[in-house]
Formats: sequence, C-alpha cells, structure tokens
Amino acid sequence: MSRNTWLVALLVMAPSTCLAASPAGGGRLALRDALDLAVRHRPLLDGARFRTEEVRARRRGVAGGSLPQLDAQAVRVGVLSGAKGAGLQTAGVVSSQLVRDNAAGLNLSQRIYDSGEIRKRKSALVHQIESARADEVVSLQQVALQVVAAFVEVQKQESLLALARQVLEQRSPFVAQVGSWVGAGLRSGVDVKLAMVQETRTRSLVSIARTRRDQAWASLRRAMGSPPALPDRLVPIDLPPPAAPDDARPATSVLAPRPEVVAAREAESAAAFETAAVRATRHPQVVGFVSAGAVNTPEPGGDLEWAGGIAVKVPIDVSQVYHERERQARWRAQQARALRVESEEQVKLEVEQARAEHGNLLAQQQFAVDEIEAARAALRVADAQYLAGLGSFFDRLSAENALLEARTRFESAGFDLFVARVRLEVARGLSAAEAVEAASRRSSAGR
Repeated sequence: MSRNTWLVALLVMAPSTCLAASPAGGGRLALRDALDLAVRHRPLLDGARFRTEEVRARRRGVAGGSLPQLDAQAVRVGVLSGAKGAGLQTAGVVSSQLVRDNAAGLNLSQRIYDSGEIRKRKSALVHQIESARADEVVSLQQVALQVVAAFVEVQKQESLLALARQVLEQRSPFVAQVGSWVGAGLRSGVDVKLAMVQETRTRSLVSIARTRRDQAWASLRRAMGSPPALPDRLVPIDLPPPAAPDDARPATSVLAPRPEVVAAREAESAAAFETAAVRATRHPQVVGFVSAGAVNTPEPGGDLEWAGGIAVKVPIDVSQVYHERERQARWRAQQARALRVESEEQVKLEVEQARAEHGNLLAQQQFAVDEIEAARAALRVADAQYLAGLGSFFDRLSAENALLEARTRFESAGFDLFVARVRLEVARGLSAAEAVEAASRRSSAGR
C-alpha cells in the first residue's frame, strides 16, 4: 500500500468528530490534520517506501535475466598478443578465429533452461515486496500511534494546567481570608503561613504543568515530522466515558490482519523460494547464443565473422561452493520461520497487555470518581469544622490536597484511557484511523 493510498484510506475511514478537520481560519489543529502532516513529513515513512521500491527494482533486475541479453565487445590486439577469439566470443564459448588485429562484435544470448532459478527468484522477490509493503504499513501504524498519543498528551497537559490554575484562583482568596481571621485574633498566625505555603505550592504546580504542556507540544511536533508551521491550539477530542471492557476475543484471532505478522509470513515465503532458487543453481543450465562481428585480418573475406550455438553448463561442485550457498539459504529460511513465530507471539502479547492496560485505566478512572466524591465530602466537613473552630488547618489542607490529587488522576485517566482504547483496537488488527474512530464512537455513544 503506497503512502498516498494509505492516507486516502485514513481520511475516508475517519469521519468522526475527533478526526474532523480544523475550521477554516480557526487556527486550531485537528487530529486528522496532525496525521496528515505526519504522513507527509516523517522521514521514517520515506525510508519504508524506499525499501519497497528497492525490492521492486531488484525483482525487475532478476526478471531481466530471462530476457535476451545483448552486449558489444571490442579488442585492440598488440604485436605480442596471441589471444584466441578475444573479439568474438560468448561467455563459455570461444571463437575459432585467431585474433592478431583489432576486432569488434555483438553477442546475443538467451537463457533457455535454468531449472527454474529465475522463476523462483522472482517468486521470492514478489513475497519480499509484499513483506516490504506490510512493513510500510507497520511504520505508518507506528507513526499514527505516536501522533495520537502526542496529540492526546498535549490536551491532557492543557487540562491539567487549567485545573492547576483553577485551584490557584480558589486558594489565593482563601489566603487573604485566613489573614483577616488572624488579624482579628480568630486564628493562629501559623494558619496564614500554611495557607501561603499552600498557595506557593499551587503556583509551582502551575509552572510544572505549563512546562509539561510545552514538552508535550514539542513531542507532537516531532511526531508529525517537525512541519514548518503549526496552529497553537488543538481541536478537542471526545473522551470515552467509563465502561466495562468489551470484545474478549482470543489473541490468536487477530494475527491475520496484523501487518507485522503479514510481513513475517511473506518474508518466510520469500526465504523458502530463495532456497529453492539457490538449489536450482546446482542443476544444468542451457544458453543459446549468436555472435557476429568484424575482425581486421589479412585473409580474403575474413573481415566478418559470426557464430551461433547452444551452451550447456553443468556445475561440478568440487570446492563445495554451491553446497555452502544452499546451506546459507536454508539457514536464512529457518531464521525467517523463527522470526515469524516470534512476531506472532509478540502480537498475542501486545493484545493481552493492551487489554490489561485498558481494563486497569477503566478501574483507575472509577477509583478516581469515588475518591473525588470522598475527598469533596471530607473537605466540606473540614471546612465546617475549621470555620467553627473545631478542626485544625492541617485537616483542611489534607482534604484539599486529596481532592486535587483525585481530580488530577481522574483527568489523566480519561486521556490515557482514550490512547489505551486506540492501542487496544490497533493491537486487535484495526488501522490507527479505524481505532480512533472506534474510540470516538464509544465517546459519542456514552454521552
């Protein structure tokens, strides 16, 4: 699948709100735009495409071996030379003319029989092309997942930054209020100091969140291939609501559509055909040839010469060269088979890990919901007790910090859950675009 074909499929299969294009002149970057930029700018995708084209070129070169071969020869013979047939010969066949002067000629040869060597090499390269195309899809999937993760990370950090700023806006007036209570002699002076420490910590959280937001933007730019110009805002994505994991298909059922497995299986088939091609080189080969040219000789009518015939090549493996080549090919085939098994096992592991991570984040999000409710209740009690002079400021600080931590975990879990859902769908065999669409459908259905 070419880059452009994949991009068209990516955009056609992703009509959801999450993949909607930015409004004209809106100055916002949508996930669809980010994926488009990555496809056009990431060098990794160029490298994968170049490898596919290189294999295609090798196949064309091998296919040319079954076509007639034409070459030109010329020789200038010195006075001491007694070279025989230097100007009129085909590989393996020597002309009967004793050339003592200048000569030139054309040789036309055609492989008639080669025990299927070229045919098997072409078949091997066909499978190598399919393997390279599958690897190209793997690279596209990797880049798309990186973009999705970076895009969501930016929005997560912006959400956490907004949360930190909101908490800061709430804490700053409280410091002034505690100060007025201390001035009126209603509270200890330690309370205002602790309130100021709490406010300073919140300002630090705002600074940390801003730094992480900037780092996330840098990661997103890198994931997209560092395009020259980008909007400074993103189109918000829809986060999935808490829901139980679905589709507990066994990992073995997702092997077929995974491009990593397709690439490994095609590579194994290519190695098998290459082994057969190497084995064919040990068998007889037949080549037909025609050679014609001009020789500068003193004999009447000796200027033009031609010859034709059939050459039979029978390899005699005295030095074990052919045997060792065949052994090398067999070991490469064994290696390809082992890599295919390893790829299939890795895919099964990725499915199980993605499903476990998705389930864990669902649980963590629900835990955060329960924790938020408990922390809010605790803060209400601590506030009431503190205002009534029955509770300490430490109790209020503890409840306030617990609420902030719970809200932070809830916000993070929502964004992480979206990425985990996409990774789970990709692990099951969907493309990254289809996975984003599936995650967005769950978001829309849950609203």
